[in-house]
Parts: sequence; C-alpha cells; structure tokens
Amino acid sequence: MPNADSPQNSSFLLVCRVPGFEPARIYLKPGLTTVGRSKSCNFCLPDDTVSRQHAEIRVQGTSVSLRDLGSLNGTFLAGKQVQDDTVPLVRGQLIRFGTGSAKYRFVYAEEYDPSLDSDQETIRGQEKPPKTDPSYTSKVLENYKLTKAQREILDMLLEGDCEKTIAEKRYSAQQTIHTHIQNIYRIFNVHRRAELMALFMPPREADLNSDDFSA
Repeated sequence: MPNADSPQNSSFLLVCRVPGFEPARIYLKPGLTTVGRSKSCNFCLPDDTVSRQHAEIRVQGTSVSLRDLGSLNGTFLAGKQVQDDTVPLVRGQLIRFGTGSAKYRFVYAEEYDPSLDSDQETIRGQEKPPKTDPSYTSKVLENYKLTKAQREILDMLLEGDCEKTIAEKRYSAQQTIHTHIQNIYRIFNVHRRAELMALFMPPREADLNSDDFSA
C-alpha cells in the first residue's frame, strides 16, 4: 500500500482500493508524480505486476494527466489500456497499474467524501432486494426502448447493485452511471429504485385470482 501524502497544497487525490482493506487516500501535489515498483518513485507500489518505472501523473494548474512509461503489464484508465500518449484524467475515473487488484479512483480533494468508499450499501427493510423474473422483465421491456448501456445498467439495478458498484463493474465514472440511472428513471416514469423494482415484479397468483378489479 503506498503512503498517503499530506493534503496540504493538494487539490486532487487518488483513493486506493484493495479488496479486504480500508481505502487509502493518496494526495497529488502540483508537478510530476512517478508511480512504480522502484523505491525512487514518488509512489512505490509493492506489486510484482507493476514495472519499476511504471507511469507518471502530472498536475498542472487545474489539469491532471496520466502517462504510461512503457510498462510491461500496462496502465488502465476506465478499463482501457493507456498507450504511450498522455491522457487527461476526469473526476471519478478508475486507474489500475499492472494486473493487480488495487484500483485508484481520481477525485477532487475538496469534494471527497470518505463515506462514498464504503462497500456496504444500506437496504431498507430487507437484507436483499426481491428477485425479478427474467421472462417477465423481457415482457415489460417490450414497451420501452433502451440503449445497450441503459439495458445493462438496468439489469444491474434489478440485481441490487448500487450506483458505485455499477461504476466499478463498468469501469466508468460514477457521475456517468448516475446520469444513466436518472435517464432510466425518466423512461419508466419513476423517481427511485423501489418504484423501478416494482415495475418488474410479476403479479402474485393471489393478485391474478382476485375478484377485486376496482381502480
């Protein structure tokens, strides 16, 4: 686990996530930050899949960029491998150095909320969301037009994944996923997940046999 720098004079940070450990904050100071397995790097990552001089992050004013230094196992940004070109970093993007399990989320220091890094999602009134029926889901979707991304995110919502989990699974910025979810809510004319889930729950047999058809 790399050492977290002081927040002083740092406008940006990486939130390091390693399965089984609490998230660590790595503050990025103005100028060049080197990342690699070598102890000479600003951030030394004790990971055999990380090259000695793996990548560099440059903070220049309000701009932050990432560049791979010809590493053996690559640097990945939002799930895509970074080539030799310098690429800009966007808030919420996930970075992975090498093929290890550690991921680094790029955020603005002033907006960072440690509670967002909790792996525990609060579910009101029950341990797990109710199961939906795939065949009934397909029937409901016949009346709606969704993009491929919206359909995939809808499936994750119906499985009970939270917004942050969906972003990590899709290697997307959380704000991007939030926008997709809001668009999905508008398509189905709902305002929250519980209302969305209700649309995809097949009627109970007792409801189907009921004689009460009042509005």
